[in-house]
Amino acid sequence: MNLFRVISIAVFLCFFASSVVHADDGGALEVGRLIHQGKLEAAELTLGQALKAQPKNPQLQFMQGVLHMELKNTDAAIAIFMKMTLDFPNFAEPYNNLAVLYAKLGQLEKARAALELAIINMPTYATAHENLAHIYAKLAQENFKKASRFGGGDGSANKTFALIAVKSQQ
Repeated sequence: MNLFRVISIAVFLCFFASSVVHADDGGALEVGRLIHQGKLEAAELTLGQALKAQPKNPQLQFMQGVLHMELKNTDAAIAIFMKMTLDFPNFAEPYNNLAVLYAKLGQLEKARAALELAIINMPTYATAHENLAHIYAKLAQENFKKASRFGGGDGSANKTFALIAVKSQQ
């Protein structure tokens, strides 16, 4: 599952810069820089102060989810990204990160659904397309294993999956 890509902080902020009317990012760029540098305590402090001043800022909310991902607070990150999909349903990036978290938890159908919503919102979102391909490959692998376990024919399921696995790594 380590093939899934979390949207990069800088790319997300560029997407939001064109989508959100805020001229000031509210400190999200600084928080993103601190996270990228691995200074998670400083990022948490800076983010806390920024969110007090602008609790409805979508860039800050996204950074809060990213920070929780970095801190391995999966439940908190999921809650933040879920809320963002309700508050800002037209933004694709929270759906992608939500899908990555679901995939890591083995909840592939939830991941698939989140990625499909990301793509509906932004059809040119390459990262979501790539992550969705990984989900489909993982779902196919699981079904080929079931077919093989339940006596699925002549073993062609394993051969087919081997071909898919090779093609997806090229």
